[in-house]
Amino acid sequence: MAVTLPDVLGGAVELRDMLEFCRHCRIKGIASLLLTGASEGFVRELSNSGHAFLHHLTRTGDEGKATSRGMPFFDALAALDLECARNIARTSRMTWNPDREYEDDFLYVHFLMKRFFLDAPQTECDTVLTRWVGLLAGEADVKLELCESLSSGEGEDFHDALCRWLADEADRYTELMNSDAISPEVAATEGCVSVEGLALLRLAESKGFKLEEDYLMIPSLARTRVPITFDPNAWQRT
Repeated sequence: MAVTLPDVLGGAVELRDMLEFCRHCRIKGIASLLLTGASEGFVRELSNSGHAFLHHLTRTGDEGKATSRGMPFFDALAALDLECARNIARTSRMTWNPDREYEDDFLYVHFLMKRFFLDAPQTECDTVLTRWVGLLAGEADVKLELCESLSSGEGEDFHDALCRWLADEADRYTELMNSDAISPEVAATEGCVSVEGLALLRLAESKGFKLEEDYLMIPSLARTRVPITFDPNAWQRT
């Protein structure tokens, strides 16, 4: 059964259902971007996803949280609703939840939260990366490369890693579409525009990296900065 707005407002929603609710906001936003060519609706819906998820986090104990499954954090960041992104980081679980996520996935989101939104000292951020490197035991991980380049300030390394990650994402969605593993709605929206990739670009922009105008799955239109005053309660009226 699909989760409804009254379910979310009531606070009795499991993480999986909450993420699906937020996904509907994301899909609606991407559809608006692609159909209208204007980014305002896109940005507003991403912000709605972030604020709805923040509502959930403030009413959920750590046992029900999994930091790596925080796609709405990327939604808020991509929308440049930075206050929402910071509050999601503050209310997310600070430790790995082995019952709900892989540790390397946790370290990825945890690092970004600590480095950019929790004012953690560089030593703490380095400790996260060191743990991640040890966990991989010599295996490559493009997300680790992205985080390392954001940490070190190596813009060219970030560009190269982002291009490889986006190519992998495009291939993954193609496989999902070809196997009918995702709905046509998801294929036409999330399969075409990477909100997570856009969020990573926002961080790179904040570092002053030299970036391309267009990237695979991140059209320049999606990067348009819209002068919006975000409404933390707008998602309750969708």
